[in-house]
Parts: sequence; C-alpha cells; structure tokens
Amino acid sequence: MIGVKSKYTRPLLAQRIMPRIFMGLIIASIWADIGNNGSNDLQNRNSVIFMISIFTGMSANFYTPDIMEDRPLYVRERNDRFYRPVTYLLGNVLVQVPALVLGSVIFSSIVYFSIGLDNEAGKFGYFVLMIVAIATTGE
Repeated sequence: MIGVKSKYTRPLLAQRIMPRIFMGLIIASIWADIGNNGSNDLQNRNSVIFMISIFTGMSANFYTPDIMEDRPLYVRERNDRFYRPVTYLLGNVLVQVPALVLGSVIFSSIVYFSIGLDNEAGKFGYFVLMIVAIATTGE
C-alpha cells in the first residue's frame, strides 16, 4: 500500500479540522487575552473552559450522518460474515482518531495561547490531552 487515497480522505480531514479551526477563531476572538486578576477574570476563564468543553463534546453530532451512511454497508458486510462488529469498530477508530487528534491539537493551539492561559508546556500538554479525551469520548 503506497498511500492512503480514497474518496473519504479529504472530506474526513476537512470535516474534522475546519470546524475546529473556525470555532477556535471564534472563541479566541471573544475571549482574547483574558486577564488573571480578580473575580471577573476568573468567571471569564470558567466560561471559556465551559464553552471549549461543550463545543468539543457536542461536535460529535456533526458525524452522525456518516454513521447512518455506513450502516447499510456494515449490515451487508456483517451478514456476509466478512468481519465482526469489533473489527468494524477498530477500523473506524484507526481511521478517525488521527484526524480527531490533529484537529484537537490545532484547536487547542489556537485557543490556549490566544486567550492567555498559562504559557507553560506542561499545562498546555494537559489542556491538549483533555481536549482530545473529550473529543474522543464524544465520538
């Protein structure tokens, strides 16, 4: 297999990455450089983290039509005993998780640094890990 080329590659990447970039820019423009002093800034931080987690968790609704499109193929292949449900699940996970992680890293990079959260590598890594975990759970 020289390269992965299919009719799903570009739409999958665009479907995973573009909404995250768009929403990241919206969140970055609304909460740009929130401060770190006072209760108002604390409320702003709480609201932006809530908004980020809600967007990340609810973005799985974008992919429900894809699941419905794949259903006839899955039923046919299962009835013909080509593979088991676990095989189908693992195949989908292996295809979708890299694009999900890439989109989450791009989204996190846009949002984290533009809203002025702590500029430390460890805290940024934890933030990315949480975004990836929420996005994977939503899927």
